[in-house]
Amino acid sequence: MSPLNAKTVSDAYGLASRVLSLALGCVVPTVLGYFLDEWQSIRPIGVLIGSLVGFLSLFVQLRQLVREMTSKLPEHKKPR
Repeated sequence: MSPLNAKTVSDAYGLASRVLSLALGCVVPTVLGYFLDEWQSIRPIGVLIGSLVGFLSLFVQLRQLVREMTSKLPEHKKPR
């Protein structure tokens, strides 16, 4: 097994950060919507709006991730 170098560790932390950001970007708005529902007694409007915002955030972040990953591909392997 090869020793870990700074680039490998940096890439691993970058990927972990991206995954955590994707997960929290979807979960946090839904949880905030739940608390809004409890506070204002407007069930299920807050959760629905929070879920919609979370999924839109997830979609935007995934789209950005795909663009970043495809920009690093060699020219002959890029999708057309």
